[in-house]
Amino acid sequence: MRPSFYKLLPLSVLLVAYPAQAFFPEHVWAVGSPTNCYGLAQWDESDRLGGVRGHKRTVIYFGSHQWVVRQPALMVIGLGAVGVLSLSLLGARMAFKLRQHQEHEARIS
Repeated sequence: MRPSFYKLLPLSVLLVAYPAQAFFPEHVWAVGSPTNCYGLAQWDESDRLGGVRGHKRTVIYFGSHQWVVRQPALMVIGLGAVGVLSLSLLGARMAFKLRQHQEHEARIS
Protein backbone atom coordinates (compact mmCIF):
# COMPACT_ATOMS: atom_id res chain seq x y z
CA MET A 1 0.00 0.00 0.00
CA ARG A 2 1.52 3.30 -1.12
CA PRO A 3 1.00 6.47 0.89
CA SER A 4 -0.98 9.09 -0.96
CA PHE A 5 0.41 12.49 -1.84
CA TYR A 6 -2.17 14.31 0.27
CA LYS A 7 -1.18 12.40 3.40
CA LEU A 8 2.50 13.32 2.92
CA LEU A 9 1.83 16.99 2.13
CA PRO A 10 1.20 18.10 5.77
CA LEU A 11 4.44 16.40 6.85
CA SER A 12 6.47 18.24 4.20
CA VAL A 13 4.84 21.56 5.10
CA LEU A 14 5.62 20.91 8.76
CA LEU A 15 9.29 20.21 7.98
CA VAL A 16 9.59 23.38 5.92
CA ALA A 17 7.80 25.55 8.48
CA TYR A 18 9.79 24.24 11.47
CA PRO A 19 13.37 23.54 10.45
CA ALA A 20 15.73 21.87 12.88
CA GLN A 21 18.16 24.80 12.70
CA ALA A 22 16.99 28.31 13.49
CA PHE A 23 18.61 31.72 13.77
CA PHE A 24 17.87 33.99 16.70
CA PRO A 25 18.96 37.64 16.87
CA GLU A 26 21.35 38.46 19.71
CA HIS A 27 22.53 42.02 19.05
CA VAL A 28 21.57 44.61 16.46
CA TRP A 29 23.65 47.72 15.88
CA ALA A 30 22.03 49.32 12.84
CA VAL A 31 20.98 52.85 11.94
CA GLY A 32 18.46 53.80 9.27
CA SER A 33 15.34 52.39 7.72
CA PRO A 34 14.94 48.62 7.28
CA THR A 35 15.50 48.85 3.51
CA ASN A 36 18.45 51.23 3.71
CA CYS A 37 20.46 50.87 6.92
CA TYR A 38 24.07 50.78 8.06
CA GLY A 39 25.45 48.60 10.83
CA LEU A 40 25.71 45.04 12.13
CA ALA A 41 23.38 42.37 13.46
CA GLN A 42 24.64 39.24 15.23
CA TRP A 43 22.60 36.03 15.00
CA ASP A 44 22.98 32.77 16.87
CA GLU A 45 22.25 29.52 15.06
CA SER A 46 20.80 27.03 17.48
CA ASP A 47 19.14 23.65 17.38
CA ARG A 48 15.43 23.82 18.22
CA LEU A 49 15.28 20.19 19.26
CA GLY A 50 18.01 20.23 21.89
CA GLY A 51 18.73 23.92 22.36
CA VAL A 52 22.39 23.42 21.41
CA ARG A 53 24.08 26.71 20.64
CA GLY A 54 25.61 26.87 17.23
CA HIS A 55 27.68 29.27 15.19
CA LYS A 56 27.49 33.02 15.34
CA ARG A 57 26.61 34.81 12.13
CA THR A 58 26.94 38.52 11.56
CA VAL A 59 25.00 40.44 8.94
CA ILE A 60 26.79 43.56 7.70
CA TYR A 61 24.36 46.21 6.44
CA PHE A 62 25.71 48.85 4.06
CA GLY A 63 22.86 50.81 2.53
CA SER A 64 20.69 48.50 0.46
CA HIS A 65 23.44 45.83 0.41
CA GLN A 66 24.09 43.19 3.05
CA TRP A 67 26.68 40.48 3.60
CA VAL A 68 26.60 37.51 5.97
CA VAL A 69 29.79 36.23 7.60
CA ARG A 70 30.21 33.31 10.01
CA GLN A 71 32.07 35.28 12.66
CA PRO A 72 30.98 37.06 15.85
CA ALA A 73 30.19 40.76 15.50
CA LEU A 74 33.12 41.80 17.72
CA MET A 75 35.55 40.05 15.38
CA VAL A 76 33.99 41.80 12.37
CA ILE A 77 34.27 45.16 14.17
CA GLY A 78 37.90 44.41 15.10
CA LEU A 79 38.89 43.42 11.57
CA GLY A 80 37.13 46.49 10.17
CA ALA A 81 38.95 48.75 12.64
CA VAL A 82 42.32 47.18 11.75
CA GLY A 83 41.57 47.67 8.05
CA VAL A 84 40.63 51.33 8.46
CA LEU A 85 43.65 51.98 10.69
CA SER A 86 45.98 50.29 8.20
CA LEU A 87 44.66 52.37 5.32
CA SER A 88 44.96 55.54 7.42
CA LEU A 89 48.58 54.78 8.30
CA LEU A 90 49.36 53.95 4.68
CA GLY A 91 47.89 57.27 3.53
CA ALA A 92 49.77 59.22 6.21
CA ARG A 93 53.04 57.48 5.30
CA MET A 94 52.56 58.20 1.60
CA ALA A 95 51.80 61.88 2.31
CA PHE A 96 54.92 62.11 4.50
CA LYS A 97 57.13 60.54 1.82
CA LEU A 98 55.64 62.82 -0.87
CA ARG A 99 56.34 65.89 1.27
CA GLN A 100 59.93 64.71 1.88
CA HIS A 101 60.42 64.15 -1.85
CA GLN A 102 59.06 67.61 -2.69
CA GLU A 103 61.32 69.28 -0.11
CA HIS A 104 64.32 67.36 -1.46
CA GLU A 105 63.50 68.41 -5.03
CA ALA A 106 63.11 72.04 -3.89
CA ARG A 107 66.57 71.98 -2.26
CA ILE A 108 68.24 70.55 -5.36
CA SER A 109 66.82 73.08 -7.80
